[in-house]
Amino acid sequence: MRRVLVAVIASLLVASLFAPVAVGAQASGSGQAVPKVVIIVGPTGGATNRYRAEARAAAAIARDYTPDVTELYSPNATWPAVKEALQGASLVLYMGHGNGWPSRYRDSLYPPTQDGFGLNPTAGGSDASHQYFGEGPIADDIRLATNAVVLLNHLCYASGNSEPGLAEGTLDMARQRVDNFAAGFIKAGAAAVVAEAYGNPNHMVRVVLGGKRSIETAWRTAPTANHHSFAFESVRSQGYVAQMDPERSSSGFSRSIVLRAGLASADVLRNARGSIHPASASIDPVALDPSLRDSGITLAAPVIQGATAVDGRIRYKIPFKVADRDKLPKSIQASVRWDLLEAAPVDATATAPAPPTGDVAVAPDFGLITPEQGGDVIAPAALKIGKSAMAINVATPSVRGRYR
Repeated sequence: MRRVLVAVIASLLVASLFAPVAVGAQASGSGQAVPKVVIIVGPTGGATNRYRAEARAAAAIARDYTPDVTELYSPNATWPAVKEALQGASLVLYMGHGNGWPSRYRDSLYPPTQDGFGLNPTAGGSDASHQYFGEGPIADDIRLATNAVVLLNHLCYASGNSEPGLAEGTLDMARQRVDNFAAGFIKAGAAAVVAEAYGNPNHMVRVVLGGKRSIETAWRTAPTANHHSFAFESVRSQGYVAQMDPERSSSGFSRSIVLRAGLASADVLRNARGSIHPASASIDPVALDPSLRDSGITLAAPVIQGATAVDGRIRYKIPFKVADRDKLPKSIQASVRWDLLEAAPVDATATAPAPPTGDVAVAPDFGLITPEQGGDVIAPAALKIGKSAMAINVATPSVRGRYR
């Protein structure tokens, strides 16, 4: 009996160890849909290498469960590539800069750039420059699989926090940040948005793709749990519940989740739209990111009409020369960045949040703090192409200060 029992236990252990791979093999043989996983790392300066390493570890875990895993890392994590990869995704993991609201940079929510991704402006650049694509573009241009789960790791604002060096704000502000950051992803089809300021995503990746647990229970019992959780109804997403698990009862906003009640990992897998031969594996960020570099165009210094008055508008007129006008595309998009030269005063008596742990120092998250971080990038707008100049009208910042 003892030998039989040992043999049975050994068989169960072996089955447990190889269950994820076996599920993937079964899906491959039957031709059924598999979960599509997309992992994104945006440019975050000195922290980017650490995030890429965490992302690769998470991707290795995901491949134990599904063959459809796409990795888009800086310097090739551009909006065109991310937008194409995310269509039909069941699990999305993003690590990078976070630009949320409420914040000191705007008087009201700005969907074009807030509560979304911080991505590379062009493919093949560096880890230093980032461009924000907020809840507006996400809701308009991305369609996730039904009951998809979005994981946001290491972002500022997403879990209710602020950013290193700034006061984290009140509990009410934190609740709004959590609710706002989830809204665009939910409009795109997500049933749960999980934010972790400091922890790695491995636990939730296993849970979502494992198909056997409640998403809420898994979040509450995660290794990073602070055991101070509380819930409130989402204002932005009807029928959803937001939960926060701060380090203290009303501060240290490092964990959050916004989800549809009752969501289980089996619900995520049931609606999988991925393929055993994923087309996303062939995504070419450079090909998806057209530019004027090869058109033979020569640009001159822009002529600027207007001033940076609060909530005003400025017209940029950019003279150009081109030998063959047929090489110009029918439409061109451009972005404008604002660098704040004089930041608004910070309350010196307020308690600043502790920086993330680890051996990599994280610089202030939002570019308006210091010019070297890169400023707020307005959502791409169409240029009007004339015979010898291109023109664009853009809104000026809504916060008082001197800009360049």
